[in-house]
Amino acid sequence: MIRVVYADGPAAPRTSPRAALAAAGLAGTPQVLLGFTVEPHSWLDDPELTGSTVIAGYALAPAVADGRITPRPVRLSAMPNHLAEHPADVAVVSAVPRGTGWAFHGSVGWGDAAALTAARVVIEADPRGIDL
Repeated sequence: MIRVVYADGPAAPRTSPRAALAAAGLAGTPQVLLGFTVEPHSWLDDPELTGSTVIAGYALAPAVADGRITPRPVRLSAMPNHLAEHPADVAVVSAVPRGTGWAFHGSVGWGDAAALTAARVVIEADPRGIDL
């Protein structure tokens, strides 16, 4: 299993776990860690999707109800330490262009900690996003 961590929040990445693995140059079976997921992405309905979440509501409710996503008792304030102790193989974050680089898009949540601790980072660019 390849651990794929998604930055959370209203502007959370929409890229599927399999597409994120491909973008990171990896092949295998993704296991996701999700947070606040508002949008009902089509990949959340994949019967092979497995993983965990620290916020079990909203778009994750069906996957939690059928047992594909397991709620974890991790406080949001503890996520940076949790990610440092259990780094992801791939972090997926949303970003907007800023100068010659990137800035987190929307609600950063713990996306920065995921990006800093993961072995690889996939940036889902939103060129029309608002740079906060």
